[in-house]
Amino acid sequence: MENSETRKEQPEGKKAIMKIVCAWCRKEIGEKEVEGESGITHGICDECLQKHLPKK
Repeated sequence: MENSETRKEQPEGKKAIMKIVCAWCRKEIGEKEVEGESGITHGICDECLQKHLPKK
């Protein structure tokens, strides 16, 4: 869910910060530099990985 507050355009050539949020529990798990617009992307945190996708 993005809106004008979560997505911001950066001047050309300037790096933006993309926040990484766990898709299962919504905990912020990090951030990365990207070119273009800042915003939010999803991944999975270690706790949810072990809980929901255990190794067999």
